[in-house]
Amino acid sequence: MKEQKNLHNTSHLASSSLQTSISLRPVQPVIQIRPTSPPLQFSSSPMPSTQS
Repeated sequence: MKEQKNLHNTSHLASSSLQTSISLRPVQPVIQIRPTSPPLQFSSSPMPSTQS
């Protein structure tokens, strides 16, 4: 009986860790896209400044 409970707890932990990685995955692309946007704006700002 104890072994069965341990197996159940393990599978529950595995499923919850799967959910965590699934919700983390969509967050990573957003984080990667965000840093890409500011550099573009920063690059755009200094360029006109240097030209003028």
